[in-house]
Amino acid sequence: MTKASFDSDYDAMVDRMLAGDKDDTPPPMPTGGTFGPTPLIGPANAALRWTLGTYDDLEQYELPDGYSVSRTFASGWRNFYFPSPNDAETARALTGNGYVNQVWRIEMDAAQVLNASSDDFAAKWGGVVSGDVRVSSLGMYKNRYAYHQMALPSFVQAMAIAAGYVTEPIFHVSELLEAEYKFTQENQETMIGTTVKGGEYTDSLTWKRRSELWAALGEDNPEAYTVIDSGTEYDTVSAKLNKLLGLIRVKPWAQSLWCMMYLCPDPRVDALSGSGSRLSVPIITEIYLGQEAAQAKANKLKAEQETSTPGTSVAPSADKPTGNGPPVPEAWKKFPDQWAAEFGKVIEQEGPSKPPLPMLTSIAVEKLGVTVDELGAWWDATTG
Repeated sequence: MTKASFDSDYDAMVDRMLAGDKDDTPPPMPTGGTFGPTPLIGPANAALRWTLGTYDDLEQYELPDGYSVSRTFASGWRNFYFPSPNDAETARALTGNGYVNQVWRIEMDAAQVLNASSDDFAAKWGGVVSGDVRVSSLGMYKNRYAYHQMALPSFVQAMAIAAGYVTEPIFHVSELLEAEYKFTQENQETMIGTTVKGGEYTDSLTWKRRSELWAALGEDNPEAYTVIDSGTEYDTVSAKLNKLLGLIRVKPWAQSLWCMMYLCPDPRVDALSGSGSRLSVPIITEIYLGQEAAQAKANKLKAEQETSTPGTSVAPSADKPTGNGPPVPEAWKKFPDQWAAEFGKVIEQEGPSKPPLPMLTSIAVEKLGVTVDELGAWWDATTG
């Protein structure tokens, strides 16, 4: 492919994505003070949304047009998604409770994931692999890192490489994708800084990498994150960065984007669900100009996985235990290597001591799709 044809293909892709539902003015951006880290390759879409989180059954009311709802969590909590803050607030007023937040929501059609781990992958995900990242201001000390130091720079770099704006990766969170990463306060501060009021973050690795990426795109202010002429102190002056930031204000993209996505483990030490599982941050790390290029990458990943060593000390077997290891759980029998890798990640995240029954049940059922007895047997054999 010639440079001219590459540029033409990229520009055409961006133009199609930008053809989505976009306001004449930028959407308000705040400017005031599962699965382990396995890459998923498929067609994704993204949009700014305003969520209303509540325990109430709002669907009994007449809600504003364009809303969607996430699955109901075990606690009964539900997230309703709206295309505007006014719609979300209108829905909240119906019951007088709940919380409204702005998020960047990324969704991937699970049936089209090219490196799916099992035949029933799409069914396990309910048809869609999705993740939200809270869009916060830089002054929101507890939550700013997820958007500003992970999801936003990851996407900007992926698009910048696809466009030829930069040739080599500058921003990455590869440390968080390693099974050996430990979720400690020291590691958190190294990666994202502190998340307390008045805490420092500009010396963190992710912020330094974002600063270097912004500079490579012609933006000397690492705090810039709104498009030109938005009228905020955070408007970029870089034409290149401006074009990439413009892809986030579209609600949603008019065309899905073939990409590599991770549900990256959240580095904040206390980023845990009610059941004790670690939360994740959706990040897009690579962009492909079409399905053919995406399939080539997926094939390469599958080949690497087939020759890699599982990340656990117990060798898996689909039919019977190997050595001292118990049999692979029924749901993973066809994929023993993937099971070993996923189980190894749980051990790394949760620690060697088997958790109490309520937490063990949550991990088994919600995170791994196995029985409590199956998970308990593996935990005992590995760490006992």
